[in-house]
Amino acid sequence: MKRTIFPIEIKNYKISFDKLLKLTSPYPRVAGALIRLYIFYLDTSQWQNTNCIYCTNKYASKGLQWDIKKLHSLRKILCKIGLIKPIVRRKKNCKIQSHYLYVKNILNVVSSAPIFHAVEKAPSNAYNSQFNITYNSKSWIWPSKKSFLSLFPRDWLRHKSFKEAAEDYYDHRIQKSKKNFTANAAKRVANKLIKCRSCSASSDALNNSVENGWTGVFPKVDNDELGKEVKQSPKQILSNHFNSNAHEWEMKCFIPATELLEPEGKSELKQIALNLIKIHQHITDNQLRPTFNEIPERGDLYYNQYKTWEVIPNAVEVVMKYLEWVDDQSWITNKSPKLLNPNHKIFKHFIKDWQSSEGYNIYTGASYRG
Repeated sequence: MKRTIFPIEIKNYKISFDKLLKLTSPYPRVAGALIRLYIFYLDTSQWQNTNCIYCTNKYASKGLQWDIKKLHSLRKILCKIGLIKPIVRRKKNCKIQSHYLYVKNILNVVSSAPIFHAVEKAPSNAYNSQFNITYNSKSWIWPSKKSFLSLFPRDWLRHKSFKEAAEDYYDHRIQKSKKNFTANAAKRVANKLIKCRSCSASSDALNNSVENGWTGVFPKVDNDELGKEVKQSPKQILSNHFNSNAHEWEMKCFIPATELLEPEGKSELKQIALNLIKIHQHITDNQLRPTFNEIPERGDLYYNQYKTWEVIPNAVEVVMKYLEWVDDQSWITNKSPKLLNPNHKIFKHFIKDWQSSEGYNIYTGASYRG
């Protein structure tokens, strides 16, 4: 931004400077430096035509010929006095984009610039619509409704009852509640509900929080249900999740995995079954395989799409080839049930190796070859 100097006027010169001297009187040793720094910020706001200025510490230290440590300590004092306030501008994903400073105009400086965007008070809310700026240096920014819902599993969002409960809870925390609802708080709420492992119990917890006016979430799980989950065998875990396809997963995936990984005890057998469920959810969520009521004929609109999804392997075939690939790799010495976790480095390495050798994306079917 080019610096354009406009003439300024100070109304009630004596009264306004007396206010400034009173505010800096508790710090007599650095009162002159505080006034100098404040006037520098006022001058910057005058030529930038706004009270929310973009002024970094390096720029101010060069302009005043001060050390950055000295400027940083004086800036803290100005924040305590209330002459300036830090403002943080964030992106939609809550990452910091830029920093600004709100400068309180106690000297009643009036600029003769054609457009002077002045703010009477610092933004009391977390969001200032005039400048599209979020205020607070401690990550005070609420997530959007889409980002809050994206924290939950996609299978849960397909249930209308849970999705409506989550949206009502979001509106309750944002509009009705005066408590802080930061991105970190939203993640903690989602993790607390995901640990419950029950879509109905989590939706009931969200509804109870809205009805009772609570900001927290308190899911309830019966001890009988927890006991049933502990007592379940790996075959029962697979049958409860895969239903009619449980036999296929057991014969093609679970038994070869137990022979390859050689688990010790029932706990590792259950871990293999649970990791197979995780891989199935991971692949189905990323592939989004369409369903065809009838096989399309050649020349039909969906014929090419049908042919591409015929070539792309499903979750069972991916697990089978992954187990064969792990067995062939001699450099993998520690073959434990953790290898079946879709977030494991070796599984990601297998996906990349497959896609480079086959020449297409395993999730979308996009070809890498021209």
